[in-house]
Amino acid sequence: MSASLARVLLIAACAACGDGLTITDAPAVPSDDLRGLVTVQYLDVDQPVGGLRVFFQDVDSSLVLATRTQRDGTANAFMAPGGFVTVVEADEVRLFTFAGVMPGDHLIVDRRVRHSTDQVTVTVTVPEDPGAVGYQVRTPCGQHNFSDLWPVRGSTATLDFIVSPCDGQVSDMLVMSFDTLDTSGPPRGFLYRPAVPIEVLSNPTFTGPFHPPTTSTISLTNVPEPSQLFTMVQALGTKPGLFTAYGALTRGAGWSATLRLPIPPGATVVTRIDEQAAADRISSFHLIDWGDFAAAHTIDVGGAALHPLVGRPTFEPESHTVRWREGPEGAQPDAVLVELSYTRPGLADIAAWRMIAPHGAETTARFPVLPAPELGPHATDDPNVFGITTLSTAGGFDAIRGNLLGRFQNNVSYPIDGATGHVVLEILN
Repeated sequence: MSASLARVLLIAACAACGDGLTITDAPAVPSDDLRGLVTVQYLDVDQPVGGLRVFFQDVDSSLVLATRTQRDGTANAFMAPGGFVTVVEADEVRLFTFAGVMPGDHLIVDRRVRHSTDQVTVTVTVPEDPGAVGYQVRTPCGQHNFSDLWPVRGSTATLDFIVSPCDGQVSDMLVMSFDTLDTSGPPRGFLYRPAVPIEVLSNPTFTGPFHPPTTSTISLTNVPEPSQLFTMVQALGTKPGLFTAYGALTRGAGWSATLRLPIPPGATVVTRIDEQAAADRISSFHLIDWGDFAAAHTIDVGGAALHPLVGRPTFEPESHTVRWREGPEGAQPDAVLVELSYTRPGLADIAAWRMIAPHGAETTARFPVLPAPELGPHATDDPNVFGITTLSTAGGFDAIRGNLLGRFQNNVSYPIDGATGHVVLEILN
């Protein structure tokens, strides 16, 4: 079979790949171009995922396909390299656009939140930690403090722990002991169990002895002169909430600080460094590392930093372009997340349009001109660029193009994927 015949058969087989809803037929795909199938999927647990408007557009905003998501939240079309895919939420005031799309992409708008309104009572059996006063049991979905439950010293005790199964029906669980009733500081000891069933009548049992916490030292090098303060966070596991320790790194302390963490064997540790920029700075440096635990962690700030933002971003309604300025220091980012808001009479709420795009040599990002003019901002809609985040990571724009929208905003934790990873961000303050 010739390559051209195979391509024609593939196109014929996917003639209904759009959505199953009659909106606009996809144009014929020339056999000699570079188009390939692109799929987008919208994920949510509280709102419908089917029937959402989706626009597939070429790089010049010409329409490839206007369609709607299927029951599973998916829609697809054949696209040439470099185009746009936009998903419109049901209220039509939240839009998500992928720029620089490539044939073969599977794009995800993940709006699932890590909580559940369901509550399950789990009965936990824990031993005593001799000498401890306060205790805490935690999952990524909740926590419970308790104190003296042991009528007989050295025995075990049970407690009912009400928890929401936010991560499904299993969840990691951590029991920590403390020298006082204050459980906000570092623990005295800990016990850990992965993949505990979160269901009625579940009775996870922990056995002693409690393990001592591990010391973790974070040091910064090559810190630019204007910087005076960084906050640091280390978290156990790739899902926030199980255990998090906080600290500060200052020039006066030599850019070094130590934390104490409950580290079970084989645990993944997430380290985040956030610059607390001076009032005259409009952006700040942020770095996130995750992987195996290391007792010492050294970060070269100057070597990792991206270009700082030095001018407030503006939006040009006529060209649908956001412009900003960057300083010469640091490295060029791989990607930019742009967040635009606007309002007009008749909208149910302030509209928010988020786009992930490649970061090129020019500090601009162009939104597509949608084929539905009622959706996009006009000059009279008071458009405002409320978020600019530039990013750099291993694998570049290709590594994050398809999985960042919905999961990350400029004031929300970065989504952690995989056993190891590293990302540097410069965020508009």
